[in-house]
Amino acid sequence: MTAFVSFVTGRYTRWFVIFSWVVVAAMAGSLQPKLQEETSNETISYLPGESDAATVAKLQKSAFKSGAETPAVIVFTARNGGSVAEHQANIKKVLDALGGGSIDKTGDLVSPYSPQGQQMGMASTDGKAVFAVLPFETTDGNKLVPIVADVRKLIDEQADDDLRVYVTGEAGVAADSVEVFNSMDRPLLLGTVVLVLLLLVVSYRSPIIPFVPLLTVAMSYMVAAGIVYLLVDAGTIIVNGQTTIILIVLMFGAGTDYCLLLTSRVREELKKTADRYQAVRSALTATAPAIFSSAATVICAMLVLLVADLDSTRTMGPVLALGIGATLLAGLSLLPALLSVGGRWAFWPQIPRAGDAAGEGNSGAWRRVGHFVQRGPARALVIGLVILGLFAVGNLANPASLGHGDTDAFTKKTDSARGFDMLTDRFEAGRLAPSVVIVRADEAADAAKAATNVADALRQRDEVEFVGEPQPGTDGDVIAMPLTLKADPFSATAERQLPKLRAVARDASIDADGAAMIGGMTGQLVDTNDAQQHDQGMIIPLILLVIFVILALLLRALIAPIHLIASVIVSFFATLGFTLFLFDRVLDHPGVDGGYATYLFLFVVALGVDYNIFLVSRIREEAAKLGTANGTIEALARTGGVITRAGAVLAGTFLIMAGLPLYTMVQVGIGVALGILFDTFIVRSFLVPAMMTLLGERNWWPRHVHAPVSLL
Repeated sequence: MTAFVSFVTGRYTRWFVIFSWVVVAAMAGSLQPKLQEETSNETISYLPGESDAATVAKLQKSAFKSGAETPAVIVFTARNGGSVAEHQANIKKVLDALGGGSIDKTGDLVSPYSPQGQQMGMASTDGKAVFAVLPFETTDGNKLVPIVADVRKLIDEQADDDLRVYVTGEAGVAADSVEVFNSMDRPLLLGTVVLVLLLLVVSYRSPIIPFVPLLTVAMSYMVAAGIVYLLVDAGTIIVNGQTTIILIVLMFGAGTDYCLLLTSRVREELKKTADRYQAVRSALTATAPAIFSSAATVICAMLVLLVADLDSTRTMGPVLALGIGATLLAGLSLLPALLSVGGRWAFWPQIPRAGDAAGEGNSGAWRRVGHFVQRGPARALVIGLVILGLFAVGNLANPASLGHGDTDAFTKKTDSARGFDMLTDRFEAGRLAPSVVIVRADEAADAAKAATNVADALRQRDEVEFVGEPQPGTDGDVIAMPLTLKADPFSATAERQLPKLRAVARDASIDADGAAMIGGMTGQLVDTNDAQQHDQGMIIPLILLVIFVILALLLRALIAPIHLIASVIVSFFATLGFTLFLFDRVLDHPGVDGGYATYLFLFVVALGVDYNIFLVSRIREEAAKLGTANGTIEALARTGGVITRAGAVLAGTFLIMAGLPLYTMVQVGIGVALGILFDTFIVRSFLVPAMMTLLGERNWWPRHVHAPVSLL
C-alpha cells in the first residue's frame, strides 16, 4: 500500500499516472459514441432466457420467415371522428404506396379491404377505424427506426389532412422505444455533468477543485464505456439502452462520492502539514480502505445480478460492476495524482493552510448532532425509526405493474401509443396482441398431430376467442398458431389465465409426443413478472450476505455490520413505501414497474451502505483514541459535511432520471434519490450514531477497537 501511495503521488511518477489515464481515456472515449449503436433493444433481450416466451420468440425467428419479421399496424381514423368509409379512396392510396415496394425491408401488406383483412376483422364495428398490417423484415429495434420513419414520412405525403394515421403495433412501439433510449444518453450525460459540477461548486465555493473529481469520474466513464463497447462488439456481452442510462448515473454519482471522501480528507490534512505531498499520501492511506470497501460493496452487489433469470437484469450486472471498478481505480490513482499537482491552491479562494483549525466548515453543526445523539441515543434511535416507519406505511398501496413493453411505459404519448389507444377504443381487446402457440416434435407428422390436439383443446376453453389454423415451419417439425384471448392481452386477467392455457396446451401435446408453448405479448408479461419475483428472492439475500462479509472484513467485527445492514433495510422499506404512495396517489403513474423493488433495493442498500462505511470506518479510527462514544461524535463532526455533500450529489444524479420519458427510469431515479437522502439525513445522522453509542465497545466484537485494520 505504501509503495502504491508513493507512486501515484510522487513528484515524477504522478505525471506518468496522469498521462496514462489521458491516453487510455482518449482511446476509449472515441468508442463511447458507438456504444449506443450496439445496444440491443429487441424484446427477447429483456426476457428470461429459458422462458416459454423467449423460446417461442427464438423459434419464430429461426423456423418461420414471418418470425424474422416485425409487424406494424397502420391505423386510420377520420379527424372529425366520423366514418372512415368516405375516406376509403385516400386510405387505399396510402396503402398502395406502402405496399408498392417504395419502403425498403417490408413484407406483404394486409389491407382491411382484402378478403384476408375482412376475415381478420380489420374494420371496427362502428365504422370509425380500420387498420392494415405491414411486416418489416427485421426484428432489430435499431434497424426498425429508419424503416418506421420512412413509413411515417410516406403517410404524411399521401394522406389527406382530414385523415389521421398512426403507425403502431410491435414495430411502431419498438421503433419509438429505441428512439427514446437513443435520444437519452447524450442529454443525460450532459445534464449529469452540469449538475455534479454545480453541486461541487456550491459545496466547495471554489472554481477549481470541483473540476478535479469531475475530470476523474469523466475519464473513468470514458474508459468504462469504451471497454463495454469492445465487449459488446466482440459478442461477449449484450447491453440494452436501460443499462447504458444507469451506467452514466451510477458512475458519476458513486464515483463523485469516492472522490469527495478523498478530497475532503486531503483538505483536512493540508491543515496539519505544509507538505502537500505528505498531505495527499496521508489522506489516501487513511481513506483508501473505506473507498475500496465501498466500491467493493457496489461491485459485488452488481455481480450478484448474474444469478437473475431476467436477461436484462443479468446482463446489467457486469457492465455496472465494470463501471464502478473503473471509478475505483481512477479514484485511487488519478485523483491523488491530480490533487498532488494542484496542492492547496486547488481549493482557492478558501486555501487550507497548515495550522488552520481542522475539520470541515460545518463540523460544529454535526458535532451538535453528535452531542444530541450521545445525550439520548435511545431517543434518537426512536425518532429515526418513527420517521422511517411513517414513510413505510405507504407499502400498503398496491398499484398494478406496468408490465413489459406496455405503451403506458412512456411518460409522453408517442405516435405508436396514440395508435394503440385508438385500437383499444375501436377493436376487441384480444385482437390487439394475439398470443402465439408453438408446437414442436421430433417428426413433422407428430408435430401436426400435436398441433391439432392443442388447437382442439384450446378452442374448448372459455378464455379463448379464436385459434388460427396451424402454420408449419420450414422443416415441418415446428408449427405455429395464432391465439386470440377474450381478455385484454395486457390485463391482469389475461396474465392469470395464460398459465392455465399453457397447461392445457402442454397436456394436449404430450399425447402426440409433442411439446407446446404459448408466447406473444401476454406470455412475455407473465414470464417477465415471474422472473422478477424469482430474481427478487435470489438477489436480495445474496446482496445482504455480500455486504455483511465486506463490512465484517473492513471493521474486523461482527456486531456493527449487523445493525449497519439493519439500518439500510429499514431505509429501503421506508423508501419503498413512500414512493409507492407517491407514484400511485400523488403523481398518478399508471402503475409501478414489476422490477422496481429489486432495483430500489439494489441501489439504495448497496449505495446507502457506502455512507455507513465512510462514517463507521472514521468512528473506528477516532474510537482508538477517544473511545467509541466520543469517537462517534468526532467522526460525525469530521465526516458530516462530506457525507452530506456526497449524498446530495448521488441523489441529484439519480434524480436527473426523473426527466426521462420512461416511467421505469423516472421511478428508479426518484426512488433511489429519496432513498439516498433518507440514508444521508436519517440513517447516518441518527440511527447509526445512536446504535454505535448504545452498544459502545461491543460494536467491535470479537476484536478490540484498537486492533489495526487494513484491507490493502
